[in-house]
Parts: sequence; C-alpha cells; structure tokens
Amino acid sequence: MDGLRRSFITAGLVLALAPVATRAQDNSTSGGEPDRTASAAASSAPEPSPSFPAKPARLVRVHRLIDEMGIIDQIKLASTLRYEELEKNILEFSDRLPKAQRLPFTISFGISYGIAENAERRRIVDYMAMYYVTRLTDAEIMSASNFYASDLGYKLAHNPQALTTEEQGKIRKYINNSDMVKISNVDAGFEQKMQSDQQALNKAFIADFGHFFCGDLANDKINVSFCPTSGPPKASP
Repeated sequence: MDGLRRSFITAGLVLALAPVATRAQDNSTSGGEPDRTASAAASSAPEPSPSFPAKPARLVRVHRLIDEMGIIDQIKLASTLRYEELEKNILEFSDRLPKAQRLPFTISFGISYGIAENAERRRIVDYMAMYYVTRLTDAEIMSASNFYASDLGYKLAHNPQALTTEEQGKIRKYINNSDMVKISNVDAGFEQKMQSDQQALNKAFIADFGHFFCGDLANDKINVSFCPTSGPPKASP
C-alpha cells in the first residue's frame, strides 16, 4: 500500500515538510537523507519535460486536481507533525523566560507558525501546480480528476488505510491501463524535484517564521537569543 501511495507523490511532500529545526534557537537546516523506501519509479524515472502552456484556466483545473488528490491534507498532516516537534522546544525555552513573558511568547509562536505554514502550503501547491500543468494535457488532467472524483479515487486520496486488497488491485489495474500511467511518471519526477529542493523550501519557511515570530516578540519587548537585536530577519519572497 505504501508503494501505491508513493506513486501519488505523498512521500515527496512529507519529506519536503520534515522538521526544520531541532531547537527553537537553531536557524540552520540539514539537507537530510532521501527516503530510502521511495519507489523504484521515483528514483529512476527521468524528469518529464515541460511541454504545455500554463494558462490560467488550466492552472485552476490542476489546483482542483491537487485538492482532489488529497495533497493539501498530506501537507497539513506533515506540518502538524513538525509543529508538535517545534512546540516541545518552544515550551522548554519559554520556561527560562520571566513568568510575565511566557504566555505572550507562546501565543506569538502559534500565530507566527500558522502564518508561515499557510504561506508554505501556498508555495508548495503553486509549485506543484506549475509542474503538473506544463507536463499534462487537458485530457490527462481531466482523466485524473475523474478518477479522484470517483468513490475509489476519493478513498485512495483521503482514506487509503481502508482500501481492501481487491480495491488496491482495481486501482493498479486502472493506473496501468489509462492516462494515469503518464500521471504517475509526472508524480515520480515531481517527487525527485521536491527532494532536490527540500533545503530551499525549508529555508523559505524558516525565513517566514522568523520574520513574523521575531517581529512579534520585538513588539512585545521580549528579547531572545535566536532573534537579531537589530530587528526581525527578512521574510522570503
């Protein structure tokens, strides 16, 4: 079942959204190791070339397809796991602050994380949409959308653990005998792209998070070691 899901790119998205810091005051990132369990297709398939126009109407359809594929839910899940990891470090750090500063510090963390997470989600979804829209025909986009609109496709995207062996077989058969073969190859290429760009994506999130968090703390006159005294770091574009 994991291999089936990986053919629909979720492994690459979770990898890109891995925890970006082990301590609240650590602004460094690690390139990390690639997912050793990734499918052979993801590791060996050549990256498809962009061949089709990124017209607004096509982008709208691809954005809808990404939502239907359950990708946004996967991003939110990965972000929640990262939030829980960072929250542990934040709470440990807040315990060393004066008592009057602990609550505003924790509130600022939650709000700043939410703002940065929303920006990151838009960044990844827009990035994915542009990748897909330039590599899929209108017919292929429609074929994928129709599949995910079906009961079986919806279950794969939103509740894959509940798929029976028979349903998994039907999905594999459908993929191997439709436009979904091409779409799976595009998925594999995008997964490779996400892995190679993981560090840049993490840096963009840290820049956004640091900008809002340190700016809010400065407004509350809470001085912390991981924020520059000259002001908050510049947000990513």
